[in-house]
Amino acid sequence: MLVGPVLMGVKGWEQPESSRVLLLRMRGLIVHDEAMKDYPVLIEIPVQWGEMDALGHVNHARIVTWMETARMALFDRIGLAAVGQPTIGPILANVNVNYFAPIHYPARIVSATRVSKVGRTSFTLEYGISYAETPQDLLAGGTTVIVLYDYQAQSKTPVPDALRMAMANLHGTTF
Repeated sequence: MLVGPVLMGVKGWEQPESSRVLLLRMRGLIVHDEAMKDYPVLIEIPVQWGEMDALGHVNHARIVTWMETARMALFDRIGLAAVGQPTIGPILANVNVNYFAPIHYPARIVSATRVSKVGRTSFTLEYGISYAETPQDLLAGGTTVIVLYDYQAQSKTPVPDALRMAMANLHGTTF
């Protein structure tokens, strides 16, 4: 598949998609992560033309949205209510994103997430964003800290054992 017109005069973007990824890797712009296979939640998302910014690449804020999409899928898999009026639910306390290479239309990306740490009242998720055709080559990565919140008591609350078990089962490990 050929990528559309040459983007902003960047030599090499008229090459086939796989050549584009190779070019980014050779320039040191993509981080190689064999561990992408260790992410239990992977969501494939088409890049939309409207996600591009004036500089001809996907706007940085879309990465956070793609991370959110993977996070909601993980919440579904572990039975954590994130919609409606739950008594106990997640609150996003921190977001950290590292951008390794620009993402361009047209493409399909994979947004992946995994639990990396579980504390007393919070847990940390790690994310990887890659082209679907080369999931081992990260274009962006990040973390979020999720705090469990008791909406009736208006305070953070310990991570229930059942939720710890659901996370452990998803990952095939213990937390």
